[in-house]
Amino acid sequence: HAQDGDDMPSLPEPTRVEIEASDGLMLIGDYYTANSEDDEPVPAILLLHMLGSNRSAWQPVLPILVGDYQFAVLNIDMRGHGETGGSREWTLAEADVQTLLDWLRQQDGVDPDAVSIVGASIGSNLAIRGWANDENVATAVALSPGLDYQGVTTADAVESQSDRPIMLVASRNDLASAT
Repeated sequence: HAQDGDDMPSLPEPTRVEIEASDGLMLIGDYYTANSEDDEPVPAILLLHMLGSNRSAWQPVLPILVGDYQFAVLNIDMRGHGETGGSREWTLAEADVQTLLDWLRQQDGVDPDAVSIVGASIGSNLAIRGWANDENVATAVALSPGLDYQGVTTADAVESQSDRPIMLVASRNDLASAT
């Protein structure tokens, strides 16, 4: 990451994407391609925001993920949020995660064996479900997950995948997530 006084790495302009969900809803987001200096395929990350938020919540970390670490990033407005609109249907949102992972793996320059998910709040629960449902997901990072948030459960997913990497993060005062 840039040192104090250094400029932040420049963030390339994203490509606005519309990806069709299983029920026909168009999932709207931004896709950032990373420029690999040696033309090797790069790892990719799917970002899932918090309840009541949208993809702009990830703006502060995009220069680090795309610029510093050279990840390709799909930053999406989940159903019922932002430009995607529609209603908040979490069973369909879980299916959306697989649709988004499949789309991301098909992009030029992406290493399909190095795709991960990062989520916050409800996005973290969906990240955990997506990681558990797709054995080809490299890892998931779940910021402030819950055992049962909006009906999206996680304990069964984590227990069934105990031999795979995952990072669960909760702040000291986030007792529900820490549990």
